[in-house]
Amino acid sequence: LLRCNLSLRLTSCFIVEMPDNTGRDARMKKEEEAASSKSGAGEEKKKIVDMLSNLVQKMTINREEAKNMGFLVPPVGDEPAKFVLLEDFERSLEDLALLHEIAMNDSFAIGRAQEESSELYDRVKKQMHNAYWDMLKNELETDPPGFTMVFSLLNDIKDSFETLLAGNNDRSLANIRHVLDPEVLRQVAQDDGLGVLDSSTMFLLTMMGLACSPVRDAEIAALKSEQDLIKRLRGLMETLGRMKCDMANYTLRTQRGDILRYAVDYEKHRFAEMQAICKQEFPATIEWLRRNCVIPANEQVDSDTIMLMDGMVQLPNHMFEAYIELIDPEKNHPFPELLQLDQRRMQQVKSVAQQLCICATIMQLTCASVLPFTASKNRAELARALIILCKDVPSKAKLSETLESLALQVLAAIDSFIAQNTDAAKTVTEQHKQALKAQIMQIAGLRQSGVFSVIWGKLVMHVKNILKTFTCDGVPIPTSFIDYRGELNKNCMLFKRVVTHNYFVYGEHYQKYIQEF
Repeated sequence: LLRCNLSLRLTSCFIVEMPDNTGRDARMKKEEEAASSKSGAGEEKKKIVDMLSNLVQKMTINREEAKNMGFLVPPVGDEPAKFVLLEDFERSLEDLALLHEIAMNDSFAIGRAQEESSELYDRVKKQMHNAYWDMLKNELETDPPGFTMVFSLLNDIKDSFETLLAGNNDRSLANIRHVLDPEVLRQVAQDDGLGVLDSSTMFLLTMMGLACSPVRDAEIAALKSEQDLIKRLRGLMETLGRMKCDMANYTLRTQRGDILRYAVDYEKHRFAEMQAICKQEFPATIEWLRRNCVIPANEQVDSDTIMLMDGMVQLPNHMFEAYIELIDPEKNHPFPELLQLDQRRMQQVKSVAQQLCICATIMQLTCASVLPFTASKNRAELARALIILCKDVPSKAKLSETLESLALQVLAAIDSFIAQNTDAAKTVTEQHKQALKAQIMQIAGLRQSGVFSVIWGKLVMHVKNILKTFTCDGVPIPTSFIDYRGELNKNCMLFKRVVTHNYFVYGEHYQKYIQEF
């Protein structure tokens, strides 16, 4: 039997059709398809490697440092976070799960390797660094002062600014080149001795203050007030290294659109390459599509438009319903194989969607029962408390037990409100509070609760509206979720990212299945 090693890490893979490799024509056709897909995948992989390599190179003060540079990859499922060296990165891209995580996870970042160390290692490393700076200090304390090591460091700093400010800072770069020109430095040192180090470091700190992100302002200010020239220079070098990392990751964020495009094309080519070698069927995916995408012959197929990067992909309405099923708290079908790389993300979206709907339902019931509560400051406090109490739903806590705690929190908030607003006590009786608690407990039935069902429908419509736009900025928040606008939009955008990426990669494959139904 032909054996196919799927890099997609799908939970199950079934070979249902063996290709006929006995005939010369069949063999040649399959080889051509595989070669074509492999060529396309290779081009996209090269684009990704070149882009990220260029960013890493911009971070390094010298070429030797590049050997310790790489990418911090956040945890993937049950796998821990890991660090991938630049020199290993191209080989690591053969693992589609890693590439997919880079494209989908905003926490992916560039950084320096963190060596596995012991107390002895850390102590030796610290002593070696201190020894270097002691040597530099001793050189400066000779009579006359020596500047060989200082000028070498300043030259490295000048090279760092060449990459840090490259692009649209020609005037600043020209000033830095002039001030740190070896001949100029030697002349200033000859005229002013150690004053050359004082003036050059203060000048550089001013330039860094103009170029750095606000998070570095405090570091720059502290270094400007440092009177010890060696400590100032050492701190300058360390802060400059962090600034270069900040700049590289900022550039990475601005180029995420390109990375997503390359990743989509690479995944499509890799999938086509594997399908050309051995045809595979994905039973959970097929059943998922069959449940949601069987369209009656006399019914016209509607389509909704999802913005992806700088283009558009047409997502049929039945595919939207299929993706919504994956986050429906009342649906627990086997997860589609072709979404396995995003199962953790979709489970997160599902959990948060359920939590938000529960909290929004409770807020709706509470405000309807105690009308003055709607405009009080107690409302915001209660909304925050509810979402905190709900954070373990549905993974660790039973919904009925959580609802009991939520109901108690609501009643406590109402009592606090009544204590501050005695006029409200006349309209909020004990019977009112017990009726409200009973309504809250009914949420355990999810859509059997009429209010929860309406709230869930509004969430689905909001998701759909966000899918039709490039960002969520112009999409109005449903009134029911006004207390959770930030959490709602963040969750919807994560859902949108998964859906657009997945459909762009596998949409054609899904449509082939649907046409066969």
